[in-house]
Amino acid sequence: MQANQTNIPIKSSVKEISEIIGLFDDMWVGKKLSFTIKSEYPIQEIELEGYLSDQFPEGNNITLKVGKETKQISSPGNQTFNCSIPVNLAAYQKTKIEVVSEKVFNPKQQGLGDDQRNLGFILVHFNIKRGKTAGEYLLEG
Repeated sequence: MQANQTNIPIKSSVKEISEIIGLFDDMWVGKKLSFTIKSEYPIQEIELEGYLSDQFPEGNNITLKVGKETKQISSPGNQTFNCSIPVNLAAYQKTKIEVVSEKVFNPKQQGLGDDQRNLGFILVHFNIKRGKTAGEYLLEG
């Protein structure tokens, strides 16, 4: 799998993202996508949205791993999918995020052009939902 400096589409206030492995410039993900985040705020949920192409008529299983938490979903082909994990991550805690596609397809092997990559799904975005800081809880009373 190639390392890539593509900007990962993340909706949040995450300040630091490590090297991104497994994401191509056109937002296709190979067998496995991984990176590490650090946020100045607590994180309460991480949501993945992707698109599974019609190359998977029988569907595919996608696994989202956030630290020690894991969730697997099954998605039919030719549609978007969502997978989210509730978490309780402290501010400034480094956390590894991984996404694994059970199946991949290779366009060249299927006679669909010269693209020799093994492709799992298209990444739409990650939505990283921040939790409240201790100070925000105190202000609420």
